[in-house]
Amino acid sequence: MSLFTIHKVRPQTECVEFSHGEDDAPVIVGLNEFIKLVRMELRKAEHASRRRAAPTGVPQK
Repeated sequence: MSLFTIHKVRPQTECVEFSHGEDDAPVIVGLNEFIKLVRMELRKAEHASRRRAAPTGVPQK
């Protein structure tokens, strides 16, 4: 699972400065865009977790 590191939150402009992983440079995006990115990562992690939890030989729905 990828980790987000928040460096700075700018309430005046509703922006978030963050990096995504250890080697990535910080990026500044709007708060709504940051929330979309976090939700997308959570969905990917949940999907991967379900695949790992399925018993072998049982088809997924």
